[in-house]
Amino acid sequence: MALLTSVLRRWCERYQVELTAEESSRKAKELVEWYEFGVKDPIELEELIDGKI
Repeated sequence: MALLTSVLRRWCERYQVELTAEESSRKAKELVEWYEFGVKDPIELEELIDGKI
């Protein structure tokens, strides 16, 4: 959980999105899906969600 939270926080900071915003919730869901799919590397997770606002 800490891994996904840290990736999400960095994404929010990069794109100046509030952690409680709808966009953040969508990214959190996407992160969980990638994690459940087997992606565990934080850099790879960031790349997968990066730039898809």
